[in-house]
Amino acid sequence: MKIMLVSLWGAPPTINAQSYRSGKIAKYLSRLGHELFVLSHRCNPGIPIDENLVKDMSSLGKVTEYQLRRSILPKNNRFVSVLNILGMPDNYGPWVLGNFKKISRIIDRERIDTVITSNTPSAYILGALLSKKKGIHWIADLADLWVGNPGFLMPTRYHQSLQAHFESSTFKHVSGITYPVESWDEMLSKRFPGKPICYIPNSYDKEDFSQPFQPDPNPNDRVTFCYLGTIYRDFDLAFLKATVELIKAHPELKSKIKYRLIGQIGPKKAEEIKSYSKHFEIDLLGIIDHSTMISELKASDFLIFSIGAGSFAQYSATARLPMYLGSGKPVIACCIPSSPSDSLFRRYGCWRIADARDITGIMKCIEEACLVSGSSDIISRGIPSQDSLKSIEWSGTIDRLDSFLGSICK
Repeated sequence: MKIMLVSLWGAPPTINAQSYRSGKIAKYLSRLGHELFVLSHRCNPGIPIDENLVKDMSSLGKVTEYQLRRSILPKNNRFVSVLNILGMPDNYGPWVLGNFKKISRIIDRERIDTVITSNTPSAYILGALLSKKKGIHWIADLADLWVGNPGFLMPTRYHQSLQAHFESSTFKHVSGITYPVESWDEMLSKRFPGKPICYIPNSYDKEDFSQPFQPDPNPNDRVTFCYLGTIYRDFDLAFLKATVELIKAHPELKSKIKYRLIGQIGPKKAEEIKSYSKHFEIDLLGIIDHSTMISELKASDFLIFSIGAGSFAQYSATARLPMYLGSGKPVIACCIPSSPSDSLFRRYGCWRIADARDITGIMKCIEEACLVSGSSDIISRGIPSQDSLKSIEWSGTIDRLDSFLGSICK
């Protein structure tokens, strides 16, 4: 099968979670014998590049990369504001319109029969146009939600309704939908009735974790907790609040606890985190390249996976979970009891699971982690075996994607 994989917001090889997802899909589909054409935009000057992803992409067989001219307007451009009012939450529309003829010529020249679009509403609109104009199969990889995405601010119910109508009209042309969060299943089935859907998690690559790693010395028996993921404006930092309460109750733990936060952090949240750093050490690592992220996970004693209790919870759900579990480190998960995420955490096996609304419960989990740190026998009882994780490795996930493609792209 000849597949065009369109990745905009996460354009390989930039340092970005969606870039990683697209890159791994290309890597493993090509290993199965498909011919991949990865389409993205030219990166803005100064955008950080993941050199390991560059090497990863360059080593693939049957993969051709196209980075078309940059015609992306800045977010504060007036035309982008008009697009937002009309229900388009991203700023890639001009890129799609400006490059549509060139993309069509690539499809004709290479005889591409399937297009997979990922990451942004404009990419899905491109997929709909290509499906309609070229008569090819279109798979929408809904790596992030369009309607209901916490990162897209729609100020009124009118904007929300218009956006929902725009999405519904666009997805009429879709052949199938893939998505990274298992708990979205029911929601997507209702939103797109009759459309084939397939759960494709942000899986972990066992090859990434097999690289040799030499940890830095850990002074004073310090216990390091690591959080990986975007911290949006309404993200509930319950695990940091709980740590503050723990240190108030046990001041001797102040020098023992350290947090490392990886990912994009909103300005207001950065200020909130700064207030917590008065009580214990917190390193804000920001957006880092994939290999460094893997090293940080390996170097940590415990990983914090927090869903929170706000509106953010139902959207972020489990997108990052495979990376946590694939590291082989003990995971403390904070979520809502009896929620889809809670069920998933229990099925895969996290070291401890706490109610995201219960500061005292989270505090006890962190305290226990400090007490048992270094006791490998106690900790290993809460870590899932590699055999149980095969379904969320890319090598296993991609077989499911391959079967899905084969069933709808006949």
